[in-house]
Amino acid sequence: MPIPEDYKNDVANAWCPGCTNFGVLAAVRQALATLGVEPHRAVIVSRNRSGGKTSALS
Repeated sequence: MPIPEDYKNDVANAWCPGCTNFGVLAAVRQALATLGVEPHRAVIVSRNRSGGKTSALS
């Protein structure tokens, strides 16, 4: 079973310190792990704004 850290990668994000996107990302990682979704089957698609940087994920 995957753990949340399995969804991390080496892509840097440009979020400001304290940005709520970090909490959203942590929740998504936790949910994917809880559901047993294998990391190679997980895809995140987002729009182009500050929150759009979510696809630069992990």
